[in-house]
Amino acid sequence: MTNVGVIFKRALWDARMGVLGWGIGLGILALLEMALFPTIQQAFSNIADLLENPLYRAFLGETADAAAFATPEGYLAIYVLAFVPLYLAVYMVLLGLGIVSNDEERGRLDVLLGTPIPRWQLVAEKFAAVVVITVLVLALNGLGAQIGVWLTPEMQGITVMRMAEATLAMLPVALVMAAMTLFLTSLLRSRALAIGVTGAIIIASYFVNNLATVAQDTLGVIRQLSFFNYFSPLDTMRSGVIWGDFFIMLVIALVLFGLSLVAFQRRDLAV
Repeated sequence: MTNVGVIFKRALWDARMGVLGWGIGLGILALLEMALFPTIQQAFSNIADLLENPLYRAFLGETADAAAFATPEGYLAIYVLAFVPLYLAVYMVLLGLGIVSNDEERGRLDVLLGTPIPRWQLVAEKFAAVVVITVLVLALNGLGAQIGVWLTPEMQGITVMRMAEATLAMLPVALVMAAMTLFLTSLLRSRALAIGVTGAIIIASYFVNNLATVAQDTLGVIRQLSFFNYFSPLDTMRSGVIWGDFFIMLVIALVLFGLSLVAFQRRDLAV
């Protein structure tokens, strides 16, 4: 098939400015956060009590460990691994919308599907582009953080390999958010409703997972439904990628992608 890869290449080309903007922006932010570590470490005695506050722990979850926060690994776990997926959530939702919903709303989807391109191929190639885009953005973010480590003597305990593992660990989280958006936009006719439901699920997953650290008896079972439960920033910085959780997240993303293919094949398109 001569048209294989055309949609994929076009999607990557269209996203080039977004990749540079988000990747460089997050990289600069990570670099600056690494440079702030000596100041935060000196002020640690003043914020130790705050880190033990249940409300603060509910926001940061396991990374609110007061002792870990004063270490380079704990600091990086909070300011890169814990927060970057939340920053990226906005971009992942936008990328998920760009697979189907945006073209449908603009009336371009029926034109694309009028060519010899089956529905599944359109979705598969665009999602493959999303995977590459996400890898590039995370790589730029990780590069910025690594430069910050090199420029900050107090952070020298962080190796390049551990930074690479930290960057890799964030990939499945981002892909789950993009795949979830794709599934909901393939299932629901309302773009606004799909965005609202996706945002609600992401926010609920994050806070249910973190609140469970201070309310284990109440939320321990519900926590298993949160995809953030399978992403452990502090453990990743201490031991490397938690491969079991990593592959669970990838399976979740693949299942959502598969459901998206089924839903998109069956739905009527707006024209």
